[in-house]
Amino acid sequence: MTDIKLEFSRLFDTGTVGRDPKKIVLEANKEECAALAARLDLISIESISASLRVARTGRGPVFRVKGVLVANVVQRCVASLDPLVAHVDEQVEFRYGPGGGPAGKSASDLDLSIEFDDQDPPEPMTGDLIELGEPIAQFLSLALDPYPQLPNLDKGGWSQDEPGSEAANAASDPNDPERENPFEILATLMDKKE
Repeated sequence: MTDIKLEFSRLFDTGTVGRDPKKIVLEANKEECAALAARLDLISIESISASLRVARTGRGPVFRVKGVLVANVVQRCVASLDPLVAHVDEQVEFRYGPGGGPAGKSASDLDLSIEFDDQDPPEPMTGDLIELGEPIAQFLSLALDPYPQLPNLDKGGWSQDEPGSEAANAASDPNDPERENPFEILATLMDKKE
């Protein structure tokens, strides 16, 4: 296992989970928000938090984590590069299961009851500790608009409130009868050159 420094790390001891789910609230501090913003290529992360419940599932050491991720971020508009505020409010769910415990047992050596209708297998865990912060960071990354654009921009990237945007729109309309034919302009220039 490589030692990678995570921007938003929260280790949780599953040994504290009994029959009832354990409720946990995660919240990133300013330094974690800044580091995660740099990783996700955001202008800033104003806040990120998650309200989670960790519960045992089936037989054996498999844990289901469910909850809500809430974040306020500032992205860059892809057309103008201006700041664009975005709010994320997402349901999250992931699982952890054994992936080679301290005694060297693999998941196949343990008596587990895993539902086959689940799409993803559990994330591997070693010992009793599971990482809760990094999956939240990954869910945030997936929840962000990959092509954020300010709402007052049209398809050409011009602000509809900017001066000259009407002219730019008219020039791009090939069906405009008042628009000059570029080939006529070229022919006029060629005649002047001769």
